[in-house]
Formats: sequence, C-alpha cells, structure tokens
Amino acid sequence: MNNKIRNFIKTRVKGSKITILLAALILFAMIPTVVQAVAPAEQWNKTFGGTSDDSANSVQNTSDGGYILAGTTSSYGAGGSDAWLIKVDSSGNQIWYKTFGGMLDDGANSVQQTSDGGYIIAGATASYGAGGTDEYGRAYSDAWLIKVDSNGNQTWNKTYGGSKYDHAFSVQQTSDGGYIIAGDTNSSYPDSLIIYSPGWLIKVDSDGNHQWNTTFGKTADGFDYHVLSVDQTLDGGYIVVGCVEMPTSVADFWLSKVDSDGNQIWSKTFSGATGAYDFAHSVQQTSDGGYILAGEMGGDLGDPSTAWLVKTDSNGNETWNKRFGGGSEFDDAVCAYSVDQTSDGGYIIAGTIRPYGSHTYSVWLTKADTNGNQQWTKQFGGSMSDSAGSVQQTSDGGYIIAGATSLYGAGSADAWLIKVAPETPSVPVTLTPTYDNNLRESSACAVLSTTPYIDVGKSKSRARDVMLFDLSMYDKNDTISQATLSLYWYYPAGKTRTSDTVVDIYRPGTWNPKYATWYYHDYRKAWKPVGGAWFDVNGIAQGTAPYASVTFPAGTVPDNKYYEFDVTQLVQECVSGTYENTGFFLKAKTEGNNYIAFYSSDWSNADQGPKLTVTKA
Repeated sequence: MNNKIRNFIKTRVKGSKITILLAALILFAMIPTVVQAVAPAEQWNKTFGGTSDDSANSVQNTSDGGYILAGTTSSYGAGGSDAWLIKVDSSGNQIWYKTFGGMLDDGANSVQQTSDGGYIIAGATASYGAGGTDEYGRAYSDAWLIKVDSNGNQTWNKTYGGSKYDHAFSVQQTSDGGYIIAGDTNSSYPDSLIIYSPGWLIKVDSDGNHQWNTTFGKTADGFDYHVLSVDQTLDGGYIVVGCVEMPTSVADFWLSKVDSDGNQIWSKTFSGATGAYDFAHSVQQTSDGGYILAGEMGGDLGDPSTAWLVKTDSNGNETWNKRFGGGSEFDDAVCAYSVDQTSDGGYIIAGTIRPYGSHTYSVWLTKADTNGNQQWTKQFGGSMSDSAGSVQQTSDGGYIIAGATSLYGAGSADAWLIKVAPETPSVPVTLTPTYDNNLRESSACAVLSTTPYIDVGKSKSRARDVMLFDLSMYDKNDTISQATLSLYWYYPAGKTRTSDTVVDIYRPGTWNPKYATWYYHDYRKAWKPVGGAWFDVNGIAQGTAPYASVTFPAGTVPDNKYYEFDVTQLVQECVSGTYENTGFFLKAKTEGNNYIAFYSSDWSNADQGPKLTVTKA
C-alpha cells in the first residue's frame, strides 16, 4: 500500500504512541479570490487539553443545544494516549470530560448522540482486544466501540479485529437501534505488515454484539479499496466512501452502496487530475436521495491538490463536481475533510488550507449552494498548525467545527471547538432600468426611448419592449436566489379588452438603446426578424417558452399596482456569463385586441416605474 494513502487512513502505532490522524496536511489549491457573500462571524472558540498533544476529531450538536466532542488526549488518562469525550454547553463551556483507555495508546475518531440520550464512540485501541505486537515491538490495535450514558459513564465497550492493525473511523446508530462502523482491517491479511488496508464495514446490535462484517480488500487485478466514512441510507442500506488505489500508484474517489446485510449493490469511482491521489473523506445522503462526497483531488504532476465536492444521484451517477482551488504550482494547498448538507439545501465544508510557500496550516470553512457554487469562505488560526476534522450545521443555523490547534491552548496541540454564527440573510437590491425602449410597429423606425410608458399587445398595431438593467455589481460566481421584475399596470384606464393579455418575457438579442426600434436593433442593422429577435428559456431563437409570464384577463381593468415576474433564471444566466446581459424582451403571447401599458423608467413618479429586485443566496 502506498505510504501516502496510509497516512490518510491509518490510526497507527509508532512505538508506544497511536496518532489519530485527521489527514496528512500536504495538499490543495488556492481559494477563489472573489467571495460571493459575506462570511458569518465567529461567535466563540474554545480549546481543551493539557501540556501534551490533544485533538478533537468529531463533533455533534446535542439535543440540549450543547455539543459532544470525541478525540484523543495524551495529557489525561491512563497512559500513552486515550480516547477522549468532552461535553460542553451551548457556549462551549465544558460540563464534563471522560477518558477511556489503558497503558498503551487508544483514541476516538467518531461520536454520535444515541436515541437514549447517551453517546456512541468509535476509534482504535492498543490496550485492549486481540492485537499483539509487530516484529519491532509496536503494539497492534483493534477497532473499538464504546457506549456511554448521558453523563459519559461507560455502559459497555467492544473490540473488533485480529492480530494486526484494525481501526474504526466512523460510527452511526442505525434504524434498528444497533450501530454501523466503517474502518479498515489488516487482520484479514495475516501474512502482511500493513501492506494492505482493506475497507471494513461492521454491523453490531444495540449491545455491540457482532452481526455481520464486510471487507473491501485487494482485488485480483491489484485494486485496493479503503473506507473512511459511512451513512445509513433511507432504504435501510448503507453508503460508504473512501478511495481505491490502483496498481499504477494513483487513487480515485470511491463510492459504494451496500444493502442492509452488507452486500454490495454498486460501486463507483471518480477521477480527478492525471496521475494523482484523490481521497473522499466524508459522505452523506442528501435530501433528494443522492449523495454528497467531500475530499481532495491530487494535483497534476505534483501540483498542490484541490478540495473536491462531488454530487451524485441515488445510483451514484455524478450530477456535478466542484473544485475549490486552482491546483497550479504556486497555489495554496486546500483539503476538505467533512461535509454536511445545510437547511437551505446547500453544503458546509470544513478542512485545512496551507498557503503557498508556508509550512503552517489554518482551518478552512466554505459554504456552497445546492449546485456546489461557493458562496463564502473563512479561515481560522494559521500562524502555526491548525486543522479541522468535523463540521455540522447547528440548531440555530450556524456551524460548529472540531479540530486541533497549535496556535492556542495549553499544550503543543489542543482540541479546538469553533462556533460560527448563522448567516445574515442577504439584503435584496432594487435596480431601476438603465434603458427601456418601445418597439412599435406603427412607428417602425422611430427610437422611442424616453416615453413615460412601455406597452405590449395590439390595438391597431403591435407593441413590444426591450429593457436593460445594469448587473455589473455581481460576480460570475454569485448565486441569485431570487430576481423579480415589477411592472406597474395603469392603462387603458377603466377599460376592459376583448382578449387576455399574456405578457411573456424572453432574452433579447443584442440591441443598442440609441437605435433600437421595431425595425432596427442597432445603427442600420435590422432585427432578424423585424419586430425583435429573442431567445426563449431553452435557448431557442424566437422560441415560445418564456422565462416568465403573467396573465392580465380581458375582463379586468388596470388596478394601478405592481405585477411581478419571476426572472431568477434569466438574471442568473446573465450574471454567470452563460449569456451576455441583453436584458428583457417583453411581448404579448398573442397580439390582438389586448393592448396594455405600464409606466416606464421615464415616468415622473419613481415609485411607479419598473424595478428589478435581486437577492443573492
């Protein structure tokens, strides 16, 4: 097994010391310089530990509004390193802590509150279990599961494994009250010395008794499968994630679906840069039944790697993927270790960033929207070595991060808990048109750019309009959550019509407000066809599927109020650069005996003119 992979997935023994590795901090690429939204503020941070090395590897918001942390401590406990459980209140103040372990080295990688109000902890132990020592006298370890009550008092503990290295990286209580554990096992290969690290999935009952286990070992064609995280799926099965190492000494993201008995249903791989190591550290089933994976994409030809987010459907087929970083030689190194779907359908991602040319690390936090587009990013620490291994959205809409810091605290490394405030809702921005031109068939060559109204439909001749708003304040990476065009209907005053007026909005072809008429779109350049060129929501020229539409029934009269058109998709396409911002093209779906008019930007009362209200995610 390649040493680089071993550094990422091992909780391993060095002499008498187990080092619980969050991951090797040797990675990734530059964070985009444009931030799409203001990152929320840090509310507080707390450190926990003594004079030796301590870290927090997992955190969960508890039912009482506080938090539970699991990790490893060398400052407290029986000897070597011990598994460590810390309970804090909603402000991060410690309520109690517990250590678990013996004279050798032990640690915790994952914690979850259980349905009875207690906690389940997964990790590795060299003090207990079946593991012996290697030829150098180093202690082997077993996968370790500890059940405690609401006060952290141990109810039971179980070890799983054989005579070599075995570890548990992730645990989750299952719908039947038992537990599913993800890890790796070398005991399946008794003739090897940590050459292989087959992925391992263990199902136990509510008392920790073994029910079944599945290994994902080295295949006949030389492929190694490694498991780092597990999530129970809605169908009662499980989704596991990690990496597959190939004989060519490269690794890809690996995603596998198994049924409720551990039988593999399907397996998918996702490849990043050529000849690189790609590792998926975290997986979660999403609200649409698909899956979100977070990890790292190795850089091409030795370049720094990139934090990588992959979204799939329920069958593991890629929907989209996003890279956070550039991956060039002089970029920063960024890695994603944990992902959680947020209440708005987006994702919160935590990891580590190392600036180009630096040997120090900072905690890296990024929020992405439902399509993986970065909304904001934030860093914590950084003048020494700080890292994040776990993130979760909290009950108040903020975020909690667990990791380790060398910058703060009492020892060379302390457990670190960071609380980030909820995001401030985006303030809508209201824009007025830069230009709006009437296109009137009866005045086919007249530039009508200063009339106090815009009109659509037909009485004696047809009328259409083009309208442009300045969107330059937005960046191409911005996500537009809502864009509404509001038009004030005032004419024909007190009169009905013989036909409904269905006002449709399209994307116009290019036009120059100095020359735009029914006949021309620019100086001596005729519309093709005359009367205006437009594109519908499907990108079809002169298509019939509008971006937005509002019906004004024939039997109603103008009620002197605003009518709203949802133009979110069109504004997003213009902001992102999918299409040039040419504004809006307004016309009636059918044109006959249905003429109506709205106030234009040249109307004397600004409170009745057209307006575009835009809200960013």
